[in-house]
Amino acid sequence: MLEFDKFSNKLTVSTNTDDRDIKVMLEFDKFSNKLTVSTNTDDRDIKVMLEFDKFSNKLTISTNTDDRDIKVMLEFDKFSNKLTISTNTDDRDIKVMLEFDKFSNKLTVSTNTDDRDIKVMLEFDKFSNKLTVSTNTDDRDIKVMLEFDKFSNKLTISTNTDDRDIKVMLEFDKFSNKLTISTNTDDRDIKVMLEFDKFSNKLTVSTNTDDRDIKVMLEFDKFSNKLTVSTNTDDRDIKVMLEFDKFSNKFALKISDKVKMPRAVH
Repeated sequence: MLEFDKFSNKLTVSTNTDDRDIKVMLEFDKFSNKLTVSTNTDDRDIKVMLEFDKFSNKLTISTNTDDRDIKVMLEFDKFSNKLTISTNTDDRDIKVMLEFDKFSNKLTVSTNTDDRDIKVMLEFDKFSNKLTVSTNTDDRDIKVMLEFDKFSNKLTISTNTDDRDIKVMLEFDKFSNKLTISTNTDDRDIKVMLEFDKFSNKLTVSTNTDDRDIKVMLEFDKFSNKLTVSTNTDDRDIKVMLEFDKFSNKFALKISDKVKMPRAVH
């Protein structure tokens, strides 16, 4: 049942769906721009008030749901593009400020949640496709840079987090379906190559991590339901074949492990 009182701008919606007596009331005060939503659903007395001040662009949301006095304020300053969100939920005084500078494409998020002074800055340079994220959270000076080169499909991620100079490069070659990941993290020169051949369903993963030449090949034959995993890790020629027979619901597993012997020199 829906009932509207045009004098008070009150809309009442009631139903007894599934033997539940549900009643929701919506009331709008056009003078104060205040919307009140109240209900007694499932024997819970819930009331939510929304109030908007068009002069200050401030929206206030308050409720006493489940005996909790919650109030959230949202305020937007159109001149500085600054959005302020404050609340006293559960006796916690939380304030979050978001500020966007359209000239530099810089977004600043700051808060004093739980007595912690946190500030995060995000800056995007549309000319170089470089995104910079910096913060001083918990007295740690963290800066992360992400740069994408659309011509080479190369993504570079660099950071000086905790006095560690870390740089990771990801490069994808769309012609060969080859993804290269390289990094010099902690003075280790690591390079991993992933290559997928869509014609043979073969995935090759190779790396020279820690001066070890590792190559792993995965090949799946969709006609025979046969998966082959082969590698020459640590000078061992290992081959694992897993075959599934869909008629008998039976797996067959074969393992070949051979150590490459050095040839005699005459």
